[in-house]
Amino acid sequence: MSAFLQYLVSGIAVGCGFALLASGLVAIHRVTRVVNFAQGMFAVVGGMAAGSLLAAGLPHGAAEA
Repeated sequence: MSAFLQYLVSGIAVGCGFALLASGLVAIHRVTRVVNFAQGMFAVVGGMAAGSLLAAGLPHGAAEA
């Protein structure tokens, strides 16, 4: 049961991240009528930076802030 709860919380967290990215894309598209693919690039750069900092040994709070 513990693994199920861990997967559930992890899935909700990832889903919230995807929803945040999607709502940003929709907001920009509704205003400018142009799809801004640079937002995806910024999300990838942020993920790569957080992954690098976590691999370097920083705690989650400092690496993902």
